[in-house]
Amino acid sequence: MYEKINVRREHDVFSISHFFSLPFYAFLIWSIKEPVEAQLLFDRWRYKEPPSYSEKQINLFKIGNVFGIIALTLFLISYGLSF
Repeated sequence: MYEKINVRREHDVFSISHFFSLPFYAFLIWSIKEPVEAQLLFDRWRYKEPPSYSEKQINLFKIGNVFGIIALTLFLISYGLSF
């Protein structure tokens, strides 16, 4: 009887972690599509006019976001396999 309760609890924690990871995925995907807007998300107030970013900076930011998506996915898979 207690094992079923524990399994259910672990499944709930697993589902909750996937639910809370959705905003991170949304941000990472949005920042791949709009890298300049994502870089200025909380720093826009510092600049009177938007700074210009080079193509290299934008590409590095996109690559970092792709690695972030891969790392988050691998973390969730390994977290799911531990249950």
